Amino acid sequence: MKKAVTLVAILGLLIAASPASANFKLSFGFAKRELSRETAGVCNGVAGCKNWSVRPCLRRSLHRIDCRSNFFFNDGSYCTYVGTATLRFHGQFEVITHHKRISCPH
Repeated sequence: MKKAVTLVAILGLLIAASPASANFKLSFGFAKRELSRETAGVCNGVAGCKNWSVRPCLRRSLHRIDCRSNFFFNDGSYCTYVGTATLRFHGQFEVITHHKRISCPH
């Protein structure tokens, strides 16, 4: 009897958790908007940055998308970095952004 009750309880938890896990997917549009906001802020804070772009983007998992942020400067030089947007659940859903692999070829 205990095994049957335990099995029913586990199945009930799995069924209840499946809709929540289906919603745990970060959309490209939302991720790109968040990374664009961060990229614009960085460009505004750097002397000589005249323009920026965020592309291309690549899905790494259901909850993480990486995009390349590009910065263009007045003197013709440019820099890029990979920005990551990750959907996390800490009582509510939030997107956490990070950047890595900064490259300025000139």
